[in-house]
Amino acid sequence: MGAGLDRFEAELMQLGINAEQRDSLLVYNVVPTSGTSGGLETETGVEVPALDTWPQVPPHWIHAPNSLVIPGSNQQASSLAGWSRYSRPHPGRLDASAAPMREWIAHVRAVLGESA
Repeated sequence: MGAGLDRFEAELMQLGINAEQRDSLLVYNVVPTSGTSGGLETETGVEVPALDTWPQVPPHWIHAPNSLVIPGSNQQASSLAGWSRYSRPHPGRLDASAAPMREWIAHVRAVLGESA
């Protein structure tokens, strides 16, 4: 495991979010506030190699099960069977001195909240 992955997992745990590695993804649950998954615990994930630079550079792709469709995004097959990845990069650098995981989770919840 790399330092970025270790820090990402530790910061998730600080927020009470458990994660598990499945193939090349780190999978965890969030609760979007809107969309088809609004108010429901929803699986999402990030590619483990993309966490090498966490939190200086946030992951580019947001992974989700194929049952969740996010229109208006560049959708590609995920490395995890039955999942897709969406090109929805964070709009800028995370503030590593503040709470980068809170900012990242808010971003993921907003993107997943666009599901149709």
